[in-house]
Amino acid sequence: MVSCGTVTWRYNKDTHVPEILLVRPFERRPNFGIPKGHLELDEDPAECARRETKEEAGITVNIGDVVGTCKTVYGNERKTVIAYWARPEPVNQEPVSLDGENVEVGYYPINNLPPIHVYQRDLILLVADVLRELAI
Repeated sequence: MVSCGTVTWRYNKDTHVPEILLVRPFERRPNFGIPKGHLELDEDPAECARRETKEEAGITVNIGDVVGTCKTVYGNERKTVIAYWARPEPVNQEPVSLDGENVEVGYYPINNLPPIHVYQRDLILLVADVLRELAI
């Protein structure tokens, strides 16, 4: 099974810190991750990532290059997640869960991230390091 999602980021002009769009799917679990979802038959992976970001977080994005991939097993399902860089367009959009799949959505500063799903931690830490370098 393949899922596609985005590492959507923006620069907070007030705090001078980059922020990453994250979603929390489970009420009883504190972990967040990138907005993502299943790749449909004959769907382009980048388009899947764009669609899932809009559905899960209400954000329209411009898709960039692949950031990386991560793998997980959930129940009896083995999943590979393809993550793309993305920027909100227009930039002033605020996240909202449109599909009801997530209990919390928002932008989080890279220097104060919430708990991240174990299988996405390396990806998010890499992204935070890259964004930290850009902000210098």
